[in-house]
Amino acid sequence: MATFTLTDGWTLRGFEGPFAAANGEGGAEVEVRLPHDAMRDAERTPTAPAAGASAFHPSVFASYRRTLDVPEEWSDRVVRLEVEGAQRHAQVFLNDELAGHRADGYARFFVDLTPYLRPGEANELRIETRAAEDSRWYSGAGLHREVRLHVDPLAHIVPDGVRATTRSVEDGVATVEIATTVRNAGHRTATLRIGAELYTPDGTSLESDSSPATVAPGVETVVRHRFLVDAPELWSVDSPSLYAARVTLGEGDAREVAFGIRTVTADARRGLRINGEQVLLRGACIHHDNGPLGGAALPRAEERRIALLKEAGFNAIRTAHNPASRAMLDACDRLGMLVMDEAWDMWTRGKTPLDYSHDFPRWWRDDLEALVAKDANHPSVIMYSIGNEIVEVGTPHGGALARELAEYVRVLDPTRLVTNGVNVALAVLDEVGDLTESEAGINEQMADASEAF
Repeated sequence: MATFTLTDGWTLRGFEGPFAAANGEGGAEVEVRLPHDAMRDAERTPTAPAAGASAFHPSVFASYRRTLDVPEEWSDRVVRLEVEGAQRHAQVFLNDELAGHRADGYARFFVDLTPYLRPGEANELRIETRAAEDSRWYSGAGLHREVRLHVDPLAHIVPDGVRATTRSVEDGVATVEIATTVRNAGHRTATLRIGAELYTPDGTSLESDSSPATVAPGVETVVRHRFLVDAPELWSVDSPSLYAARVTLGEGDAREVAFGIRTVTADARRGLRINGEQVLLRGACIHHDNGPLGGAALPRAEERRIALLKEAGFNAIRTAHNPASRAMLDACDRLGMLVMDEAWDMWTRGKTPLDYSHDFPRWWRDDLEALVAKDANHPSVIMYSIGNEIVEVGTPHGGALARELAEYVRVLDPTRLVTNGVNVALAVLDEVGDLTESEAGINEQMADASEAF
């Protein structure tokens, strides 16, 4: 398995459709480096469609292009593109063929490039994004998070295929499970040996084990290894100790993940407890943009924000109002910051003209799967939020949908808590009536609506 982070070698221009090209539209190509915000440097105008929500920047169509030099030996490999975040309505083309797409600008997704590859040639990769009136806050535009290329053997560990879980911590002994998902994309049944090895926070090998697995063509299977860790260094806000697991599949595939050994529980009598100790959250809501840097999730900028909050006395963040970048979660793991990772700002009832509500019915399961897969090995993530200020939660069908979403998350990850950011005023708007007739601001209107109930 080989992974390449595609940071350099990109060019950017505007819309590239055949009629636009014939008319000379789209502008000149400029070189860019990822992560990149295509909106930040666009010219501002008082008449921008999204007005203040986009900091008066225009709607942006961004077409990113780069060359992939594909060697002949990739002919018997599975080649995937990982796009950690593309704002928004991304389409991925390889050699002018549509290979994949995604609606949400914050959802990490994978695109199988294998059917479109031309081994032994220079291949053209193009990713197009569109952002316009689809957010209540500054979203930025384009490839605002990292893009990676994964090249795997036919029998391989799938993306996000290694999950480390603390099953219990009792009497000074932790039970850790390493679950590895293996797929056989070849045409013959394969019998493989999967090995797993644990490393302590200081890098010392702790224990290893291996198991054989037979995988039929086109089939996935899960291989589990359990380890007992004596006197574990538990991950916490004050002591963010990180273990590592290295998993190998034969001689051609290896993955390594960092994880923390810790337990999270909550109940009405004892509150939130981490490793059996009660914890009070001193939290802050944090949007995805990096101020004057725009929406690009630069790893050092993400880390700096968490470090400043930690120094100011915070021990928790809520991601407002979308899933956090991997760079931010890595920083939270290292520095000891608890995370409520939030999925969306709306479900089926929109808040802006072109927001995610149009895409929610088609994509919500995929996006929750992506959220959980990204977060599973991060000890900093202690709970998921399935939404923020969702308008329809006060309706019967909205309540039923909330339960469906929460239960789906629990199926995907039964080890973490699930919540929903309910705004009472928005939830009772149907009962209160039209507040737009008021001359008061939105915050005053919502406060008045809350007092009515």
